[in-house]
Amino acid sequence: MKIAAILSVFCGCVAVGLTIYFRARSRVRFCSGLVAFCNNLRVEIGFTLTPVSQIIGNYIGTYPNEFARVLAQYQKLLDEKSDITRERCMEIIRVPQAAAYAATAVADFFYELGRHGANEEQAKITGALGVFTEMKRAADNELKNRAVVALKLAVIAGIAGVILLL
Repeated sequence: MKIAAILSVFCGCVAVGLTIYFRARSRVRFCSGLVAFCNNLRVEIGFTLTPVSQIIGNYIGTYPNEFARVLAQYQKLLDEKSDITRERCMEIIRVPQAAAYAATAVADFFYELGRHGANEEQAKITGALGVFTEMKRAADNELKNRAVVALKLAVIAGIAGVILLL
C-alpha cells in the first residue's frame, strides 16, 4: 500500500510537469510551422504565383502535426469553395496555449490569404511574418525558461514527496 502511494505521488508530480512541458512544446512547434509556412508562401507567391491551395498541398507534409492539422482544415475550407469567414477561421485555428490576440492574428491571416494581388499579398504575408516570428520567439522563451523549470520542479517535488512518505 505504501509503495502504491509513493508511486502515485511521484507519477502525479511528473505528469503535471510533463503536461506543462508538452503544452509549451506544442505551441513552439505550431509557431515554427506558421513561420515556415509564411516563408514558403512569400517565396511561392512572389516567384511562381502558385495558388494558395496548391502551396498548402505541396508543403503540408513538411510541417509539425500541430500546424499541419490547421492547414488540412483550411485546405478543406478552400476545397468546399464556400465563403471563408473570420468565424470559420477561428473555428479551425486553435493556437496551443496562446493568448486570444494570437489566435485572432492567425485567424485573420488565414481569412485574408488569397484575397489580394501578388504584391499586396506579399506585403501582408511579410507583415504577418513579423507578428508570427515574435510569437515564436515568445513561445521559445517560455519553453526554455518556464516549461523546463516546471518539469524539473515537478520531478524534484515528486522526489521530495517520495522522501516524505518513506
